[in-house]
Amino acid sequence: MTEDVNQWQDPSEQLITDVLARIGGLQHRRVFFERLENPRWVAALSRRGIFATPPEARIDSEGREFWQPWPDGDYLVRMASKAPSDVTDALLAASHSVNRIVQGTIMRAAIELPPDHAVRLADSVAQYVASGALNYAPEIADLMAHFAEADMEEPTIALANAAFRPRPVGTDGSGLGRSRNVVTGLEPYFYGELMPRAIEILSSVQGPLALETVTSWLDAYLVASDQFVGPNGYDLTHIWRPSVAPHSQNHGYEDYGDVLVDTVRDLSTKQASEGRPLTEVLQTLGRTRQPLLTRIALHAIATRVGSDTAAREVAESRLLDVELLDIWFRHEYAELASAALPVLNEVTIARWQTLVLETLPSDEMLRDRATRRQEEGESFEEALDRVREYWQLQLLSGIRRESLPRRCLDHLAELEAKHGTLDHANFPSWSASWWGPSSPLSAEEIRGLSPDEVIDKLLTWEPESAEPWGPSKEGLARSFQAAVKETPGSFLDRVQRFVDMGPTYLSALLAGLRESVQEERVIDWHAVLWLGALVTSKDDDGNEVTREEDENSVWRYAQRSVASLLETGTAASGAYALQATEYGEAVEVLAPLVSHSDPTPEHEARYGGSNMDPLTLSLNTTRPAAMRSVLRIGSKARDQVGSRRDGSPLDHVIDRVLELAASRLEPTRDASLAEAAAFGEGFGRLVWMDRPWVEAQEPALLSPDTFGDVVFTVALSTYRPSKVLIEVMTPAAHRLLTRSAGGEEITLGWRNDRTAVELLGDHLVTLLMWDAMQREDELVANYFDQASPSTIARVLGHLGWLFGHSEDPPPADVTERAKDLWDWRAELVRTGHAELDELSEFFWWARSEQFEPEWWLPRLAQAVESPAFDSRGLIGERLESAASFSPAQVIFILERLLAGRDEPMTRYDLVEHAPVIIAAALDSGDSQAVEAAERVMDFLGRGGHLQIKELVDQQRDT
Repeated sequence: MTEDVNQWQDPSEQLITDVLARIGGLQHRRVFFERLENPRWVAALSRRGIFATPPEARIDSEGREFWQPWPDGDYLVRMASKAPSDVTDALLAASHSVNRIVQGTIMRAAIELPPDHAVRLADSVAQYVASGALNYAPEIADLMAHFAEADMEEPTIALANAAFRPRPVGTDGSGLGRSRNVVTGLEPYFYGELMPRAIEILSSVQGPLALETVTSWLDAYLVASDQFVGPNGYDLTHIWRPSVAPHSQNHGYEDYGDVLVDTVRDLSTKQASEGRPLTEVLQTLGRTRQPLLTRIALHAIATRVGSDTAAREVAESRLLDVELLDIWFRHEYAELASAALPVLNEVTIARWQTLVLETLPSDEMLRDRATRRQEEGESFEEALDRVREYWQLQLLSGIRRESLPRRCLDHLAELEAKHGTLDHANFPSWSASWWGPSSPLSAEEIRGLSPDEVIDKLLTWEPESAEPWGPSKEGLARSFQAAVKETPGSFLDRVQRFVDMGPTYLSALLAGLRESVQEERVIDWHAVLWLGALVTSKDDDGNEVTREEDENSVWRYAQRSVASLLETGTAASGAYALQATEYGEAVEVLAPLVSHSDPTPEHEARYGGSNMDPLTLSLNTTRPAAMRSVLRIGSKARDQVGSRRDGSPLDHVIDRVLELAASRLEPTRDASLAEAAAFGEGFGRLVWMDRPWVEAQEPALLSPDTFGDVVFTVALSTYRPSKVLIEVMTPAAHRLLTRSAGGEEITLGWRNDRTAVELLGDHLVTLLMWDAMQREDELVANYFDQASPSTIARVLGHLGWLFGHSEDPPPADVTERAKDLWDWRAELVRTGHAELDELSEFFWWARSEQFEPEWWLPRLAQAVESPAFDSRGLIGERLESAASFSPAQVIFILERLLAGRDEPMTRYDLVEHAPVIIAAALDSGDSQAVEAAERVMDFLGRGGHLQIKELVDQQRDT
C-alpha cells in the first residue's frame, strides 16, 4: 500500500453490511461510489464479491438492448494509482463481463494502473478490442503508450494487433451483390485517426520491425477482403487504389485498406530516409509478393533513386524485371522509370530500351490478347503487331517524356502518329465522375412548389436542346422522385392527373412511393393499385431500345416499378404494408406482366450467358420480376391462412398465384433462364403455398436441363437448409449427382464460388448437423458416393468455415455431430474407402476455435498428408496456440506444411509463428520432437530466414 492508502482506515464488517443494504438502486450506488474516496474499501468490497458481478444488458419493453452503467468501476478507476494491487484483483474478477461499459472502464483503469499491474489486464482488454466492443474508444492508443513507455513490448503489440489487424467477418448479404466484410477493433474513423500514433508507439518498442507489423496488417486486409493473390493469381487492388501515392484517382472507398496503404508507404519511405538500408525495407515489403506491396516497394525506390546509390542499383533490377511490366504495376513502374532513367548508366538504359522495344512482356500474353482482339479481315500477325505496338504506346506514354531515352522518345512519336495519343496511360484505368442527368429544377426548387405545380411542370416542360449533359426529362424525373418519397400522400391524392403521363415520370412516381414505404410512410394502397393497373395494361413488346431517348416511349421500366413497389409493400409490416384484403387485387394488377415479352430471346442471348447470370438478369427484366412479386404475395397469403384452407378470399389468392405460375410451365414451358431463376428464388414459397402442386410440377420445374439446373441452384443459393426443401428436391438431386459424376456440366443460376454439387452438399451437411438428416439417408449416402473428393473437401471445409464465423458458440450437440461427420470420412480415408483429398480443407476446422486441440490436432496431422492441402496462410496462429499442449504433434505438422509449399502467403504465416512452435518442441523433452524442431530451424535458415535461431532463443528465454 502507498502512503496515501495508509492515511485511511479499513471499514468494519458491520459498516460494509449496513452500506450494502442501503445502495441497492443504481442512483444510490452512483452517489455512494462517486463520493467514496477511501481506497481501503476496494479490498473490503472485493471480499464481498461486489465487483465480480457487474451489471449486464437491460432489455426494454420493445426488445432493445441497453448497457447499464457501472459506478463501482468508476471508483476503481479513481483508486487505481492508490491501491493498484487491490484494484487489479477487482477488475480481473469483473473481466468476464460482456457489458461494453464495464469493458471500457477496465481499459480506462488499466491506463491509470502502474504498468506492472496493468499488464495483468492486457489480455482481457485485447480481447475486448479485437471483438469490436471498444471500437469507438481512442483510449486504446493511451493504453498502448502506457505499456510502451514501460518498455513492455508484448502487451503493446498485442493491443495494436487487436485494434488494427483486419480480419474477415463473413459476407455482406446472402444474395446478389454480397461482398467480403472486413473489420478491425476500431471503426473506420478512429482507425484512421489513431493509426499515426499507433505507428509512433510501435516504432518506440519495435524499432524498424514496426514496418513488418503494419505490413502484416495490410497483407491481412488483402486476405480478409478476398483481394489477395491466391491460386488464381488475381489482384483487385489497382482498381480501388490506382496510385500508391496520393492522387485524385484514389477515391477512398476502402476505409481500412487506404489507411494501411498510406501507413505502409509512409513508414517504409521514412525508414529508408532515416538510414535503414533500403534492401531491408524492400525485403519486408516483398515477403508476401502481394502486387500492392510490390507497388509500394516501387514507390519507395522511386523516392530514393535520386540520392541513394543502393536505390539506383535496386531500380536497375526492378526496371528490367519482366513481371513488373504487368498492368497491375503500371502506375508505380512508370513512376520509377520516370525517376530512375535520368540517373542510370548508359548500359542499363540500353538494356531497358531493348526490353521495352524488342523483348516486351511474354509472347504468350501478347498472343492471347491478339487472339481476343483480332479484327475482321485482319491476319493474326497483323493483330499481334498492333497489340504489341499498343502495349508499347501505353507503357511509354505513362513515363515522363523528359525521362525517356532518345530512341524510346522517337518510337513514341511514331506510335502516336499511327495510333493517336493516350491520356492517363500510366493508369490501367481512369475514372471520371458524372452525376447523371441534370434537372431543370433543383431539389430545393421542387420542395418550394405545390404538388399541382410540380405535376404541371412535368406535363409541360420540354428540353430546350438535345445536349446530352443538359437538363432532361430523366433529370426532372429524379427530382420528382425525391419529392414523392417525402410527401407521397399529396401526389396520390392527385393520382387521376397521371393518367396521360409518360412512362418516365410514372416510373419516378412509383419508385418514390417504394422509397416512401421503405422509410415507413403510410400510403394509399387503393390509389397505388389503381395506378398500377393503368401501367401494367400498357403495351410493350420487349424489343431492344436502341437510343437513350427511346426509353421515354417504352413501358417495361414503369411496369417493373409496379412489381417492385408491390413486392416492397408485401414485405412491409403494420400500417405501411399492403393489406391482406388487397392481395387479390395486387395479383391481378401484376397478372398481365407474368406473360410480358421482356426478356425476349434476343435480349437474353445478348445480356445473359457469360455477361449476366440468370438470377441477375431476372432482377432486370419484367416477366421474372412480376413472377417474383406474385410468388411473394402468394406466400404472404399462405402465412395469413396458416394450416386452414377453407375457401376464404386468401385461399383464392393462393390458387390464382399457382394458376399464373402454372401458365409459364404448361402446356409449353417458358424457355427463359431468367424466368427459371425467378422460379428458383420462389421455390420455397411455392412449396409453402402448396407442396403437392410443386411435386406435380417437379418434372417441369426441376428437369435435367439448363432450366431445371437454374431453378435447382438458385433455390439452394437463396434458401437456408430445410428438410422439407430437400425432400421435394430429392429426385432432382439424385439426377444432378449422376449427371455431374458423368462429366455433364451443371448450369448455375447465380454465379458464386460454389458449384451446384457443392451447394447441395452445403445443405446436406448442415441438415446432418441439425440432426434433420442421417448419414444413412439415401440422398446423403449417394452424395458421398458420387461427389468428387475435391467437392467433398470444399463442402467439409465450408462447414468448418461456418463454425469459425458463427457469432455465438454452436450448441454442443451440433459440434458433436460435426465431429462425428468428420471422423466418419476420416475413418473411411484411413481404411482406403475414401480419398485423402476429401480432408484437404480441414484447416478451417482447426482455425474455427470451436474445437479443442485434443480433437483437431491429430485430425490435422492426417489432413496435411494430402497433396491438395493448402492452409492459405490461415493456420499458423492456431498451431502456435496448440504448441504448449502438444509440442511434438505441432512441430511435425509444421514440418510437413513447410515441405514442398512455397506459396508466399502460406509460408509467411507459418514462418511468423514458427519460433514459438520450435521453442516449445525444443523444450518438450521429446527426442523426436527436438530432432524435428532442429530440422525445421535448419530448413528455415537455409531458406533465408537467418534470424530464426535468435527468435527461437528469445522465446525459450521468455
